[in-house]
Amino acid sequence: MLVAEDSGSDGQYPREIQESLEILREFYGRVSGTNCRKCALPVGTELQVKTTIGKWAEGAKVKAGKPCTISICAVACSNPKCGAYTCLGCGEKPRVGSNASQLEGLTLDWCCDYGRLFAIWLFLARYDQVELQIQAKQAEKMAEAQRGAKRSRETHGKGVGYAEYSMADQHEMLRALWSQQLTPGRMTFTGSGPLMMDFRSADEKTDDLLRQILTFLRVLLPSVSAKEGSKLDKTPPKALKSMLQLSLLLDKLAELLRNDSIDDLNKRSSLYFASFQFTEALGSHPATLELVAGERYSKRRSAGLQALSERGMNHNGFGKAKESLKGEQLLVVGEQKDALMPAIISRFQNLYKQGQIVLAQAKHTQDAFKGKSGQVTLALCEQIVVTYVKISSSTKNKSEISSKTNKWTTYHGDNALEQTDEVLETFSYRHALRALESVRSPPMGRMQYLIKEIATLATSLPDGIFVKSSLSTPGALKCLMLGPDDTPYAGGLFE
Repeated sequence: MLVAEDSGSDGQYPREIQESLEILREFYGRVSGTNCRKCALPVGTELQVKTTIGKWAEGAKVKAGKPCTISICAVACSNPKCGAYTCLGCGEKPRVGSNASQLEGLTLDWCCDYGRLFAIWLFLARYDQVELQIQAKQAEKMAEAQRGAKRSRETHGKGVGYAEYSMADQHEMLRALWSQQLTPGRMTFTGSGPLMMDFRSADEKTDDLLRQILTFLRVLLPSVSAKEGSKLDKTPPKALKSMLQLSLLLDKLAELLRNDSIDDLNKRSSLYFASFQFTEALGSHPATLELVAGERYSKRRSAGLQALSERGMNHNGFGKAKESLKGEQLLVVGEQKDALMPAIISRFQNLYKQGQIVLAQAKHTQDAFKGKSGQVTLALCEQIVVTYVKISSSTKNKSEISSKTNKWTTYHGDNALEQTDEVLETFSYRHALRALESVRSPPMGRMQYLIKEIATLATSLPDGIFVKSSLSTPGALKCLMLGPDDTPYAGGLFE
């Protein structure tokens, strides 16, 4: 059972969240109330997300010369004498082939607009299931580490050979603790309930799943550029925004975009490409723009999208749903204004600055990005710039963020790094540097590494430190430091 902290009962959420919950449950009530088109038995009352996606994936595998024969929104009747497929969107025989797209070795196809909306819900619900499993494993590891640390304290001082755990065991406990990257105040080991949610875990398996889900969702999202857009493309239902807002996916996306290291992005390039393209798709439609351009309520705890959708549903055999506000607290969010999280697009600001610098530098040092890794880096930077420009041009978010900082911080952020070859004219070792470059080429990867490090300087320099770097010779830099306050150097300039 989830215990509310800032939130009270289910009816005391912030108005926006409460409305989203009601809209989501209305959508799910309609889906779960679908009956078999042939025998009229309920087909949506006991929906298994993982099983539904698994059956679709098995039938949607791309096979040479064979068209896809299954729709993502189709479910089979459990009656062995029937077995007919019914679309959970329209309740009719699922159409196939009209909306087919080949992605990740599968054919993604849907029958109708409501079936497409269900597919979005399905992938979001599946991601939540996986994320909650990860959160549970993290919580168990951290709780076990706490128990181990407690036992270690209790046995400390009993004498050599009498301790319950060896030194190796204690080192393993410490390793488990540190592997969780604990932040004071964010997570605790009180044992009084579930831990606060932390979206920083990552491994190859979860990266691959997240990339696939983001890729499928990008195709399913409404598009204003669709040549023959459907009603969902032109006027998406409110349920779309509700399910995206209440899912854990956007929280994970925001955490991914906190990383402002181009080098780190390069190591997980396929996931970040999918993340940027998904963010761009959200920001390209007026109905979903606010999800990436507006502030978000922080989810302190959540039972996942399916549990939130099913809350209060009382099926009577015909799929009719009855809403009840009594029951467990399945979602805890911050209510206070200062509990709002920054907009997702604001996470792009540092990446955008760095991307611009890398692309500008690459024009003057093209050989630095000849290899496969270099080309991936440039492609990532181009995608970052395109995504940020598209979304920021459609919102006032950029100016609102700037207004929250003082003038000096804003000035420093805009001018901390300047790229110009003028620095070479006053660079003390310019002649030696040019002579060295004329007789030998720099080691493989050196220039690319330098450019990435220079890009990082643009967003990481402390206030009062300014750097000039050469466009044609990245190894030539000059630094200007302002003497810090409350020291003998205050007010001084040091080059």
